[in-house]
Amino acid sequence: PPYLFSLDGIDYQNVTSFDSLSGGDFTVFLLNGEGCVTEHSVEIPTVPPLVVSVQDATVVCGNEVLLNPQVSSAIAYKVQWADGLESDVYTATTPGVYALKVSNACETMEASINVTLEQGDSDSPFYIPNAFSPNSDGINDLLFCYFPPSTQVLDFQWKIFNRWGDLLFESTDYEAGWDGIFQNKQLMPGVFVWWISVKIDACGQVYEIFKKGDVTILR
Repeated sequence: PPYLFSLDGIDYQNVTSFDSLSGGDFTVFLLNGEGCVTEHSVEIPTVPPLVVSVQDATVVCGNEVLLNPQVSSAIAYKVQWADGLESDVYTATTPGVYALKVSNACETMEASINVTLEQGDSDSPFYIPNAFSPNSDGINDLLFCYFPPSTQVLDFQWKIFNRWGDLLFESTDYEAGWDGIFQNKQLMPGVFVWWISVKIDACGQVYEIFKKGDVTILR
């Protein structure tokens, strides 16, 4: 005989499935055509919630970093990145925010990983020697400001002063060096102060940096 089905013994239906149930213990009532009711106990296992953990990362310009979100799921899941790639890991080569979506049959979670540029010393992505010897021997005769090959210099201002604050040298060309000469005369050995203001594009990110330092002339 045909059966009707119920979870509470009151409201019956003629289909065998019940939707949107949470985990737990249930009693299924079966009503036959003769009015007889039988009961069956059913346990629906509880699926633990989906857990996604991410950690921000750094990347060295020109290199890559592997992004690996940690996922805890009792059932099969997939990880989809913002560009459509479905993979548990993602290779990032540039700084930025990398969004991802983790889903299983029960739920979906979204997360993002912030990748920043690693420069070693983030305040100084350039190098100026602390001494040079402008004595025309072909070794360290000029003082330069050095940038990594991957860095694009957008704006550059460099000034050098003596200890009394007199301007001895200035340049807006980062490839121009100072020869230790002021007013057509070679300066005596000593310590001189410089400041530099630069705007650079390093690995796709633009930085504006102001820095001070000193340099020693050796003879």
